[in-house]
Amino acid sequence: MAGFVDATRMCMAVVSPQFEVQAGLLPSAGWGWFQPRQVPMGARVFEMVQYTKGALSLALLDDGSLVVCRVVGDVESTSQLSQVRAALVEAFGAAPIESVPRLAPLVDRLRQGAPQTVLANFMVAGDYTLEITAQQRTLPASATAPARTLGMVMVESVPLPQQFRSPALSSAAQ
Repeated sequence: MAGFVDATRMCMAVVSPQFEVQAGLLPSAGWGWFQPRQVPMGARVFEMVQYTKGALSLALLDDGSLVVCRVVGDVESTSQLSQVRAALVEAFGAAPIESVPRLAPLVDRLRQGAPQTVLANFMVAGDYTLEITAQQRTLPASATAPARTLGMVMVESVPLPQQFRSPALSSAAQ
């Protein structure tokens, strides 16, 4: 789970709370990269640059007004989501977003914008929100390999909007 923590820490270093991107830190830290491409997500189109290091993938997604840093890695089972969550809590002092009273308006926006959102998967660490999700998929059998099930965990970090930042929380991500 340390890989997810280290990659999330890298996301926080690469994307500042002011949405300034220092992508040059990634190749310097051994992350290989792919050519940028455009990725539609809902009504937005993001410019995405994907980086890889070992078994992890890190993607920077930028639509001009928002920068998301997404870490994706394979896991043996999606039940490991709780281990990744615990590692993020320990490393960053991350707290459930619903437990921070001053973020109630942001939580309300999340509920209104995406009612199906599982708020238990949203945490706050310093000046960043972290969303953690797990997915599982089964690959069908082929002529050379049996069917198999893959698990994947994704951690997205996004700087909090300015009005929700707190000096008391800002030190948690450092």
